[in-house]
Amino acid sequence: MHAPLTSHESSLLSESGIRKLAEFGSPVAEAPLFSPMQMAVATLLGGALAGFLLLAINYRRIGRLPAAAIAIAIGLFAALAQVSLWLDLPNGLPAVSLCLPTMLAMFLLTSWLQGEVVVQHVATGGSLAAPGESLPIAAGSLVMMLFTLECWRWMS
Repeated sequence: MHAPLTSHESSLLSESGIRKLAEFGSPVAEAPLFSPMQMAVATLLGGALAGFLLLAINYRRIGRLPAAAIAIAIGLFAALAQVSLWLDLPNGLPAVSLCLPTMLAMFLLTSWLQGEVVVQHVATGGSLAAPGESLPIAAGSLVMMLFTLECWRWMS
């Protein structure tokens, strides 16, 4: 079940609302959105931070700037939590064992938060982001997380 849309979101997503936003030059009208599956795959490849960054980009593109800022903050916290979990894994359990549960959690979260928004966006003529558009974000997130992990190990 998706979170109910606010009246503001509903007006943004109606066909006339999309046209109205386009008239004002808003980036919302033309910007492609990432699907929950794209955000989940980015999470698999680049950790929780990558998924939350794509979530924030979607929020920015639909004009919800406070939600975008919150998504970035939660993403940074989730990345630190993920790195600390990697450091505390029992011997013999690979760090990869955290990837699939994290991906599933991100898919469920983003489906609940933005699934209906993405569906309505596409139904009113909007497009999805190209699959490769999330790869640089996932790669950058992975590099940042691995760098943090190595710094943490070096300091301890």
